[in-house]
Amino acid sequence: MWRKELDELDRRKQTAHGLGGEKNIAKQHARGKMTVRERIDSLCDPGTFLERGLLAGAPTYDDHDPHVLKTLVPCPFVMGIAKIDGRRVAVHGDDFTIKGASVGRLYKSKGAYFVKMARSLKLPMVRLVEGAGGSIREILDIGYTELPSSGDECAQDRVEVLSEVPVVSAGFGSVAGWGRFTWCRVISR
Repeated sequence: MWRKELDELDRRKQTAHGLGGEKNIAKQHARGKMTVRERIDSLCDPGTFLERGLLAGAPTYDDHDPHVLKTLVPCPFVMGIAKIDGRRVAVHGDDFTIKGASVGRLYKSKGAYFVKMARSLKLPMVRLVEGAGGSIREILDIGYTELPSSGDECAQDRVEVLSEVPVVSAGFGSVAGWGRFTWCRVISR
């Protein structure tokens, strides 16, 4: 009865798990770097990562049938709950294979949700960051730039969570933009 819909859901999940595509993943590996899911898998206890927002992305639909999805570019912000050494944590990471992990509205929304989730569940936050900053493509599409913000409520959550749970961030290369520096001090060697 629901086979067609379930198959489509599986197809979309496979697309999201494919990150920025085989070519971009190969480039990341050629640089000696992992994808975000590889980082999460190597950090977290095996089989404990429960991803949230997997299907969030920028869709393109067929011109003739608006119900047919042609492509889906996943959001480069991957997040969920996992365990590290048996302890539950909220973990998120940026995936550079998807548009250089550039920050747009969807990225900001998922970031706001991540903070709210970690705060409400009182989970330590682990952030694996790597990205190019704001999305120039999105700025061109909407016709203006926005102030670096995730909304007033999220800003308050970000302030409050710092006094409620441990927050650790690790940078893995290019780290630019407002979202990258609101949580950590940069240490270079």
